[in-house]
Amino acid sequence: TTQLVHGNYPYLEYVVLSDTDTGYFEGVNATTGIAALNSALLNGVDFGKAKSPEGYRMLKSLLHSSTIEEMVEKITKENKVFGCTVITDGVDICIVESDKDNHKHKIYTNPEEYVVRANHGKLLSNAGYAPSEADDYLSSKTREAVGEIVVHNSDSIDDVMSNFLYPFFDNMGAMNPIRSTDYMSTTCQLGIDMENKRFLITDIPGKQKFLGVKKIGPWKNKPSWKIEVVDYKTPLRPSFKFWGTR
Repeated sequence: TTQLVHGNYPYLEYVVLSDTDTGYFEGVNATTGIAALNSALLNGVDFGKAKSPEGYRMLKSLLHSSTIEEMVEKITKENKVFGCTVITDGVDICIVESDKDNHKHKIYTNPEEYVVRANHGKLLSNAGYAPSEADDYLSSKTREAVGEIVVHNSDSIDDVMSNFLYPFFDNMGAMNPIRSTDYMSTTCQLGIDMENKRFLITDIPGKQKFLGVKKIGPWKNKPSWKIEVVDYKTPLRPSFKFWGTR
């Protein structure tokens, strides 16, 4: 069960996705201009409905960080968050990979460069799915490769989100960016448009209970960010030529 929380106070505005089953949070601090998303690297532990303190740590770090470096410091030392965390200030992008034994991060400053991650480590080669886990590792590598093609060929965040919904591998649910298997399914899709201050969410029908948007705070000021709930629609084809598609 998830909902978006839009907090709007005199000196603080934020938009976060709240997973009420796991206690997880991720999103954007609209006041400082820092956004963070996270994907699993401790796969067997991270998926499911088990409660985790990491959500509160992520939220606390996000609401008290004004730079990428501050956010990295908080989630790797003060409020440890595991997995692969993507942090951006709208210009630079930082990848933080962290497991219970180690963490590494890298900041990408080239505006023409894009970063795609799935469920295997790149900075921490032993994190997440390993080559010894053949099927899962292949799934993760394939989703990463498809993600790079999608991002490279999409002109806007709207295109990115739509193209990710396309079933490139038909019924091979574990290989598609939007996964659907007996043990793991994508429940929703997030897009954070830092330039235009848009927070987009697509609810995947039948995969969870989406409670909509919850507004908290006095709301005396006009919010700077806009939330858009995007209708789920599987595209007939991606917006670009992809292998054998026409």
